[in-house]
Amino acid sequence: MLIKCFLVTEKSVSELEKNILTAIVNLRANKKQIKMEIERLFKVEVEKVNTLVTPKGEKK
Repeated sequence: MLIKCFLVTEKSVSELEKNILTAIVNLRANKKQIKMEIERLFKVEVEKVNTLVTPKGEKK
């Protein structure tokens, strides 16, 4: 599974109101794979995927 967990922080919860999800994913996952996984899990159409590699080595 590509998605390890979803972040539950004050900022990520406020972004949920704008239909923006924040998740920790596998470091080797690319944007296309992340998009397909979200569409499969939630049965929604994903407009775009932004990624960020944190200093801890996690991919958001």
